[in-house]
Amino acid sequence: MGMKVPCFMILKNLLEDHGALYDSKHVTATEKLGILLYMLITGLSNRKLQQRFQRSASTISITINQLVKDITGNRVLIRKFIALPAHNAGTPDEIKSNPKFSPYFDDCVGSVDGSHIPVHVNDQTAFVNWKGYPSQNVLAICNFNMEFTYVMPGWEGSAHDGRLWDEAWISSLKIPPGKWLLGDAGFPLSESCLVPYRSTKYHLKDWDVPGGKKPQTYKELFNLRHASARNVKVIIVMAFIHNFIRVTDPSNIILSDEESTVLDPCQPDTVEYGELHHRGIDRRESTQATKLRDEIAKKMWSDYQHLLRCPSSHDPQI
Repeated sequence: MGMKVPCFMILKNLLEDHGALYDSKHVTATEKLGILLYMLITGLSNRKLQQRFQRSASTISITINQLVKDITGNRVLIRKFIALPAHNAGTPDEIKSNPKFSPYFDDCVGSVDGSHIPVHVNDQTAFVNWKGYPSQNVLAICNFNMEFTYVMPGWEGSAHDGRLWDEAWISSLKIPPGKWLLGDAGFPLSESCLVPYRSTKYHLKDWDVPGGKKPQTYKELFNLRHASARNVKVIIVMAFIHNFIRVTDPSNIILSDEESTVLDPCQPDTVEYGELHHRGIDRRESTQATKLRDEIAKKMWSDYQHLLRCPSSHDPQI
């Protein structure tokens, strides 16, 4: 089921307390939750779930659809586990405790990305992404504890990250003043989203070479630490359940290093997906964002150069 028994029971009780889970005439609340979780973990078809739970096709379908509707329709429940940080939120512990990131990323509240989820739709044209298969592009923000703080699902796979970013800003995304996110090249540089320098090494794999070559410029160092800080693949299975597990059972392993990637493989890292698609970012904001990124990068570079010159530091943190 993707979680331990105590965690399952706490989730069951939580959903029941909020009226999102209940016994029906023929299916208990426990079995309903089991069916939903098993489907989310395995991705099995209705027919396979029929065999596994010895239930009819209609029972499986009604159970899953109703439970999903009841959970997502309960705003109090969702907001309890998926919420952007408050304007007075302090620096995340994951940043404060790492000298590679603090004080440079002290005002960063998470990482934003678009992730493609395969879907089955009748009219596939708009949902076919650049890799040639139908998907839903989901915009999501994760904090540094690997918890979702914002999710905007439902967009067709042909929609680029920049378009999702625009829509999020128009509809519901509000980043606290003075705070910002880390985004990849698919997003526009703004005061709310710092992206890596273009035409400069970025991917972590670019640095994983024999000899361990170190950054040569402040832009390379910024990009390296930017990539390290956002190395959490933003995948939506069910953000609410994911966050619930993170809160209830933090020891539950989510992703291994090998499974994590820096950039969404379904979103090409090109100028087309960054500079040409953005909300109305005026010259003032663009200038301020560039200034902020340069200040962070140059401070980081100055401290890094000091470490290199320090006799007691033979292996400076990069």
